[in-house]
Amino acid sequence: MTHKDIPIPGGTTNSEDSPEVRIIHISEHPLALIIKYISQSTKKGEPRIFGEITFSNVLEYRWIESEYIYFPFPEENDYERGLIEILNSKHIENMASKGYQKKLSGKPFGPFVKESDVHHYRLAFPEYGYFDIIALGISMKEISEP
Repeated sequence: MTHKDIPIPGGTTNSEDSPEVRIIHISEHPLALIIKYISQSTKKGEPRIFGEITFSNVLEYRWIESEYIYFPFPEENDYERGLIEILNSKHIENMASKGYQKKLSGKPFGPFVKESDVHHYRLAFPEYGYFDIIALGISMKEISEP
């Protein structure tokens, strides 16, 4: 699998076994998937640091529990932690060739979305599982404990 590592707030997902996941979808607006996690442990008495990753204009997402990990495309199964972008994704190829938008408009993702703008991200947590997210955008921030 060809992939690109993407640095995340706090540098790791190793400290988190139960991230907070929010799905936001308001009528007539694209779906957003927001994942908040403990990015690093700190010394006793100091505030914990959290990372927050927002995937915007989400076309598809899936979560695979860590004890039941499988990948439909064997060449995409060699990554364990953190955030990556999978380049030349078979998921995107499938979506582009078989999706509803192609049948309607003749274009892989409809008349307004370029295939080059569609990205396949994978976010992994050691004891929680994997998120595979097909989205147009991503943003991140590091935040202190509320």
